[in-house]
This record gives sequence, structure tokens and C-alpha cells, in this order.
Amino acid sequence: MRPLGVGLVFSPKLLPLLREGDEVASVIEIEPQTLWQLSRTDLRRPYLLNGERLAELASLPQAKLLHSVGMPVGGSRPAEAAQVELVRSMTEALRPVWASEHLSFNVFRDGQGWASAGFLLPPRQVPATVAMAARRVRELGSALECPVAFETGVNYLSLQPGELADGDFFRSVAEEADCGILLDLHNLWANARNGRSPVRDVLAQLPLERVWEVHLAGGMEFNGYWLDAHCGAIPDAVLEIAGEWIPRMPNLGALIFEILDEHVAGLGLDGVARQLDKMRHIWALRPAREEMTLHWPTTTERALDVASVDDSVRVWENSLGALVIGRSPDGDTDDGLFRRLSSDAGLDVLRQLVFDSRAGFVSQGLRQTMTLLLGNLGPAVVRGLLQEFMHNQSPELFVSAEADSFARFLKAKAQDLCVPYLEEVLGFEHALIRAVLHGECSTVTFKHEPSALFDALEHCDILREPPARPTTLVIDPR
Repeated sequence: MRPLGVGLVFSPKLLPLLREGDEVASVIEIEPQTLWQLSRTDLRRPYLLNGERLAELASLPQAKLLHSVGMPVGGSRPAEAAQVELVRSMTEALRPVWASEHLSFNVFRDGQGWASAGFLLPPRQVPATVAMAARRVRELGSALECPVAFETGVNYLSLQPGELADGDFFRSVAEEADCGILLDLHNLWANARNGRSPVRDVLAQLPLERVWEVHLAGGMEFNGYWLDAHCGAIPDAVLEIAGEWIPRMPNLGALIFEILDEHVAGLGLDGVARQLDKMRHIWALRPAREEMTLHWPTTTERALDVASVDDSVRVWENSLGALVIGRSPDGDTDDGLFRRLSSDAGLDVLRQLVFDSRAGFVSQGLRQTMTLLLGNLGPAVVRGLLQEFMHNQSPELFVSAEADSFARFLKAKAQDLCVPYLEEVLGFEHALIRAVLHGECSTVTFKHEPSALFDALEHCDILREPPARPTTLVIDPR
């Protein structure tokens, strides 16, 4: 297997660069779940794949990698069968050289079953987690019939008593799973800036021959912490570390730049291209090998039963998962651990990230409604509404489901809010969401001319009253 080179995590705004050919970027990393839409019309098929976008990506000349964001291997919940099946179908269409997943968890147990934490959270770094995560990696490799690596994650929490050091934890999982490592250098640098292990100490503990891929990205300051925000240029210090350590990675196959779609405009396509140029200089420093060796972690064992997962893992997930969404744990807990996590300053960072992620989902799904609320009520009141909603409603992992929940919350409060046009705008956007999410046909009634109303919102001119013109629209998903 020949090394792939320098590339990008796919986002729609980067398509112009990717269409220029593989001289600009020789590899594309695709996050499968970003091509899916949640559907609750058929329980057997809860996710609908954007086949048109998949075909477009398959036609691009770059080599392909898959980087899942929905089946983290650091948690006790087994991978959802529907997700595994859909990712496997994408491996057949895209023929990725390998796939990867996060060494994290995003759900936890509560009294009602599994609850979403709304974010990828760090696992407890103990031997029991090592054994469980290694098993999950092997299971994923078997299910996808594809080589699998795990990503070294960002962790805003302090190292807890009894936990393995970061480098020891990553090394132990990789060796027990016999898999590859997706080494996110910006994650390690953020961890070090926030008080965890120095980057070079972590790297010195890793089996560098297992590093198949390196991620580089930009971040930002927040309340004294450095966030892995994928929001701009790669810090010079991260490039320096990459230049120092990539020559020691004999099996490196790809060097990937990460930037979120909403931040591409801030850096600009030319700025992204300049980041890739810097990365190509670093790529040239790697050991001169024509071939790389990929381990394919598989298992013939029965799928790991959640009931057999060590108590220390479940207690961590229950405690941290509940804390980040402002709940009391409803399940196995450890009073000492709960107190330590509650007092960890990094918990506030995770809570803010969960809030921002959920608010972002709501804004994507109900863009005009949120514009109307902000223009009439102001940011502070809208933030209060979002906080009230999030306190009473568990997170959802897809835009449509989160926006659907918030729309129902708003409809119950609409009369008290006294926001002009809210019933019309919210009714229309909610009907669109329900059509996609539940396959519902809805009739929406406007008191004002719809195009004039939405044009005023688009230009943030909510004081301009649209003409009265009763209009009825039918939203039919068929």
C-alpha cells in the first residue's frame, strides 16, 4: 500500500479546491455521518444517505479515507447496527484505504436507557477501558472489512487518580487491538496547553510505527483553555512538532488538514491552500518508504455485551455524561469521582461546547426562526430560552431532531413571547423539518406574503412589515 500524501477533511465549501485535482490535495477524508439524514419514518432505516453527494465524492480523483463521528470506540454502548451497515455500504462505494473512529464516548446510561451527551467525551483511562476499546476496534474492523485506526482525542479534564498517562493509554489500546493510530497533533497540543501531558512525552510513549495518519488543525482560546475548534490556520508550534516527529513515523500514510465548513470563509480557499503547502514541506520529511503496512484488526468473538463492561467504565460514563448536560446521574455512580469531576474546571468547557453544539444544530434547522427571535428578543433572552430548553430536553445527535424538539418547545411558549410573525415562520420551518424527519404532510397558513416576510428576515430587516396576504402552503414530503 503506497502512502497517500497530504489532504483535507471534506466539507462542501472545499469542493472548489478538491475539483482542481489531486495536485492540491491527494487524499480526502470523509465523515460518513455528515452525508446522512435522520429519518423516523422507518425504524429499519433510520438514516438516509445523500447518494448524490456520495457519487460526487466517489468521482473525485483523490484517494479516500473514512473518519466516522458516530460510533466512538471508547464507550460501552455497542455500535448501532444501522450505522455500521451504512458505513460499510460507503466503504464499498468509496473504497477507502482505511477507516477511523474516535477513542471517545457520546452516550451514557440513565433511568430511561441510553441518553445522548451531545458531544464526544473522553473515556476513563484505565485498563478496563483499554480492554473494552480494543475489543470495539476489532469488532469495527470485522464489521467494515477494512483496516481501522482510532483517533487520539482532546481532553479538557485533569488526569484523575489511577488513570493511565495519555501516551500509555493510547499505546495500550493500539497494541491490544493491533490497529493503527490516527495521531491528532493539534489535540495533543491542546491537551498539553490545558495542563495534561507534554506533547513530546505522549509521542515518546507511542508505537510510532502504528501511526498511519496525522491530523493538523487550528483552534482558539476560551476561558483560559485552548479549544480544538478546527477554526483556522495551524499554529506554528504544531507545525514545528509535526516537522520534528513525522520523520520518526515509518508507516505514515496521510497528513490531513481539518477545518469546519463554517470557518472556511474566514481562512479563505487561498488560505487553505497555503496550509496544504506548508504540510507538503513537512510530508517530504517522512521516511522514504514506497509501501506502508496496514494492520487489519478483526475478531471472531461474539460482540461485547454491555453488561460485561467493567463498573469503573460505566460509572465514569454515567457521571461525566450527566454532568455535561446538567443532570444528576441516574445509575451507577462513585461519590468521590463525581465530586472530582464536578469541581474540574474543564467541565465548564465541556458544558459550553455541548451548549454551542446544540445551539448550532437549532440554528441550522430553524435559521429564520432564530433570526426572528434574536432580532426581537436579543441574544441574552434567546440564550435563556436555549438554556431552559436544554435543561429539560436531552441532546440529539442530528440537526433535524434537535431542531424539531426546540420547535415544539417554542410553540408551547409562543403566546408568552409576543414575537411578531413567529407563528408563521416557526410553523413553516417546523413543517419542513417534520416532512424530512417523520414524513409528515402539513398545511401552513401565512397571514403575510411569505416571500416578502422571508426576504425581510434574510436581510435582517424585521422592522419592515410585509404586506398582509393570507396564503396557504402544503408541505408534502412525497
